[in-house]
Amino acid sequence: MLSNIQTETLFDFHDERAVQAFYNIDDGVMGGVSQGLIQRGDGSLLFSGMVRLENNGGFSSIWARFQPTDVSRFDGLYLRVRGDGKRYRVYLKDRNTPYPISYQAPFETREGEWIDVTIPFSALRPQWYGRNIPAMPINLRQLNTISLIIEDKQRGAFTLEVERIGVYTGANNTRFA
Repeated sequence: MLSNIQTETLFDFHDERAVQAFYNIDDGVMGGVSQGLIQRGDGSLLFSGMVRLENNGGFSSIWARFQPTDVSRFDGLYLRVRGDGKRYRVYLKDRNTPYPISYQAPFETREGEWIDVTIPFSALRPQWYGRNIPAMPINLRQLNTISLIIEDKQRGAFTLEVERIGVYTGANNTRFA
């Protein structure tokens, strides 16, 4: 668990309502055939499925929109996850972020191991369909959307279990697991 830092939980997946706040979007919106699934685990959200590259596919994601939340006094986002050793990304949006821009950062998982991941807000990069773009910084006083995604043409089965998503301060903006 995280120590020597202050945290505030945004989603605690011990609560079924937190799991129900998320919905799935796959590459089928662009003609692909990947499939993702959200399930409730034992005190967690379980995001699993199959990434397929046919028809220019290659991603699966889960999203939650929520009331605009002021997280500006925090240094970054934290996640408590158990993964499959693959790379995932977090996407964040504020209330006024135009579609399809999002602020993104990657994170790695360790196969079968619970880890705490911190992502400094300063590591977020504005992107448009996977390309870095110049854009205003994310408005951390109006955060209202989060997504977890597997992409980058990582073909095959995937599993990401998430126990908690929150924000942190006091870790000197360093990533640790």
